[in-house]
Amino acid sequence: MDATSCLELVTPDFGLANELLVVTAWLAKSGDSVTHGEPLVEITANDVTIGVSAPASGTLRQLCVEEDTVVTAGDVLAQIDLEET
Repeated sequence: MDATSCLELVTPDFGLANELLVVTAWLAKSGDSVTHGEPLVEITANDVTIGVSAPASGTLRQLCVEEDTVVTAGDVLAQIDLEET
């Protein structure tokens, strides 16, 4: 039985009401090991780029959106298999 837990990386609420949020760059790819706080993706809103970091350490299982995709707060960006402790 697989004991690995999965965590969803979601688009944060940046408090930018009515702004278009676009995933502009993935800094990691599926299968990469990531550490808590590591920048994973860049999102641009109104010519301002904001980095979204890994909420926990583990392995990036799947990217759920491609670059140049419009997202909203709460959208799932990726799935991370958490490290077992």
